[in-house]
Amino acid sequence: MNLLSILLKIKSLIFLLLPLLSSNPPGRISAVSPLTSDGGPTYSLQIKSCDCSGLCSETIPINIHVSQQCQPGWKGVPKRIEYLPGSKATALAPKAFLDTCGRLVCNSSSLTTTVTLQTDHIGFGCDRETYSTQSQRTLCNADAGTYDLLPRPNAGEQWTKKLTSDNGNESDQIYQFDGVEDAVIVPEQFAPPNNLTSTFSISFWMKHRNIVGGDPEYIVCKSDSKEMNRHHYGLYVHNCRLVFVSRQETGDGFYPSMYRWKLRQVCDQEWHRYTINVEELQASLFIDGEAQIGPRVSEDWPLHHTTTPTSTTVGACFKGAQDKFANYFQGYLAGLSVLPGQIETPEVVSCMVRCKEGLSFNVGNLPVSVARINTARTNLTLSGELTEQFSSVLQQVGYINERTFPTQGRRPLTISTKASCNGVEIVIPDVSSYVMVLHPHEPTISITGSQATSQTVANLVAGIAPFKTITIVSIMTEQEEEELGADQQEVTGGDTPALITHNLDSCSALVKQGRLVDGETLTIAEDILTQHGLTVVNSENGIVIKGLATLKDYQNVLRQISYSQVASGKNQDRRLTLHCSELNGRFVSNDFDVRIGVLHQAMRALNKPSHVKQSVMFSHSNVRVHDKLKENSPKHITSKNAVSSTAMAIVVVLCVGFLLFMIVLGVFRIYSAHKANRAFDGQDMDWDDSALNITVNPMEGPIATGETDESSEDDDEDSLEDESSSSEEEEEEVCVEIKGTPLEWDDSTMKF
Repeated sequence: MNLLSILLKIKSLIFLLLPLLSSNPPGRISAVSPLTSDGGPTYSLQIKSCDCSGLCSETIPINIHVSQQCQPGWKGVPKRIEYLPGSKATALAPKAFLDTCGRLVCNSSSLTTTVTLQTDHIGFGCDRETYSTQSQRTLCNADAGTYDLLPRPNAGEQWTKKLTSDNGNESDQIYQFDGVEDAVIVPEQFAPPNNLTSTFSISFWMKHRNIVGGDPEYIVCKSDSKEMNRHHYGLYVHNCRLVFVSRQETGDGFYPSMYRWKLRQVCDQEWHRYTINVEELQASLFIDGEAQIGPRVSEDWPLHHTTTPTSTTVGACFKGAQDKFANYFQGYLAGLSVLPGQIETPEVVSCMVRCKEGLSFNVGNLPVSVARINTARTNLTLSGELTEQFSSVLQQVGYINERTFPTQGRRPLTISTKASCNGVEIVIPDVSSYVMVLHPHEPTISITGSQATSQTVANLVAGIAPFKTITIVSIMTEQEEEELGADQQEVTGGDTPALITHNLDSCSALVKQGRLVDGETLTIAEDILTQHGLTVVNSENGIVIKGLATLKDYQNVLRQISYSQVASGKNQDRRLTLHCSELNGRFVSNDFDVRIGVLHQAMRALNKPSHVKQSVMFSHSNVRVHDKLKENSPKHITSKNAVSSTAMAIVVVLCVGFLLFMIVLGVFRIYSAHKANRAFDGQDMDWDDSALNITVNPMEGPIATGETDESSEDDDEDSLEDESSSSEEEEEEVCVEIKGTPLEWDDSTMKF
């Protein structure tokens, strides 16, 4: 084949491959568009050449193999990572590896990987404990004595009930203030006494929008409630500034009275926790556990001392002269508390804001030069050299949630990497994934015990323990037990419900359907509460015990609650109800009711021996009187005389009941017999003998019947009884007897 034919074939080949292929000036053939391996690694072509005369060469097959392009980056990172509540740290990418394409030869290299966990949408920015402020302080070993100004509504603390709020189950109780009319006055017994001293601390969660201008928006304020508008202390936001005002009523000259902080957090529409410590008129501020720069301070003269009453308000400030609220707050608040006479330590501040979920990492002997993690444990930075051995570093990064009952939901996860080789930057794409926290196994809190007791008036006056027999346990529901899996079922004993050990933070002992009347009390000894770190709130319905403690501690405390009545002569039965909760009301127990019966004086006097002078009263609701007296009497006043007297009373009641039963039975039988006689008297005894002929034979003499008139009468009576028992036999068999005259039936005229 000459050179001309070869060139013609190449020219024809070029035209055949267009537009897939193109020819560059040197004669090189290239693709018009990039070839990828997505549709397959090999492209097959059939090529032939033809000249202008129409002569063509044979078809030649050509296979083009496209090699897969290698992109350095992380491989083996799952899209979804499931976390089972209660488990330890779960590895995010246990099979992850860094693919460098095997072609990197670096004399010097660097690699920095940042793992970011997003939790901003969970609670106040992450999963934290949702106990009440007082309970969280107990967990953080903080000093007692705080005043919770925004508590969860309960029987004794009702002033926050009218505010708009969430259920508080997934985080602290959040309250919304509309800036128009949402404000509350804290009752005097729940507000800090008098004015704040020169040393105190104020803490709260706040979420506030960006606004410029307008009036100050008061978070908390103490002002005159009558005649004047003086502000004794107040905390407000204005133009993205946080301002605290404290006016004293003592002193001879100027003193620091106003502290201002200009902060971006005040207006970023995000949740932040603020703690203001004032010690000897020197103020410091912590936001999310981190100290801020000092404030701008203004001074003022002390206030004149007066006896004008004051009021503590949340969400606005009260003007006593105009008798109305002003300077309403618009935003969200939670966990507002005041600690007078003390300040929060940095350790407590950090503990109160600490996230219970986050990233975990164990450096060990891994090839990493730098490992940094932020205080929220949501951002982890790892640095080292660009080698495939760095894969083992990412494999050790995990997620952990320390809450017993974490918030369910998704936590987005991002892995970003920067790398360089010999000073040249290598692009490594970001990897996106997410952690899915599964629904936790929620507990069922159950309260059991004796639900009925009968007591004498003397015992009620002295005080009884209505909840002395209670037992508090927490178990898993049947559905949750099935979710535990075979291994856990084997540990817990198969069908036996799994008992859970956790805490309670509140229990209420209240009067059911009513309130405590005059002379009626529910009390608990102060030393018992102090021993377990608990407090009590009294109300017209009963008492509420608050604080963080174990189920066993609460059980011991509740057993020592005392209920009493005064001897009024009109003592009546009472019903008490008890229920407990955990995590600020997220998990609530059953309502446990106890019925207290009063033993009546008259029944006691009927059965007591002559030498027993103590009166006992019976209640119609009494069940198993002896057992209940023995179990529930706080001083176990159950002498032998009382027991025998009670037994005698029961015997008498049973005898009287049996006698009444016999009387009723006799009356019923008499009534039945009388009814039967009336039915007998009403029967028709006339015979229809129109079809009967009686023939008398005069030749025959009288037939001696051998029966007296008396026997005949007896027979007649017998026959009448037979007639009353069977009407059919009466119609078929008829016996007629005429004394002294023999009778003979003439049945010639009868037809059968």
